[in-house]
Amino acid sequence: TNLGNLSVAYRQLTPEEKDNLQILFISVDPERDTPERLKQYADYFEANIIGMTGDPKTIAEISRRYGVVYAKVDDPNNGTNYAVDHSAFTYVVDQQGNWKQQLPHATSPDIFVKTIREYLNK
Repeated sequence: TNLGNLSVAYRQLTPEEKDNLQILFISVDPERDTPERLKQYADYFEANIIGMTGDPKTIAEISRRYGVVYAKVDDPNNGTNYAVDHSAFTYVVDQQGNWKQQLPHATSPDIFVKTIREYLNK
């Protein structure tokens, strides 16, 4: 939902605004989410989205820094399958990596556009 709504918002931005924005999606499941899979997933949304992953230690550090909570949950019916439960916020971060704002899951495209413009015009 968040990436879909961000994609809708992205299409409403001006070319100049798009040039000054980078959308990052960070996976907390490096076992399954290879860089190739993340690229394919991000490309689906037709926005300037980069899918990223890393080793478990790096993911844990980034998650701690931004207050992301996640946990691997094994499927009791299938020992080889699992899910990853995680928080689903969108974070506004400046070019220096400083956290600016947290938006809730399912934020509307209009709110994304308003928020993006607010920070781009500062």
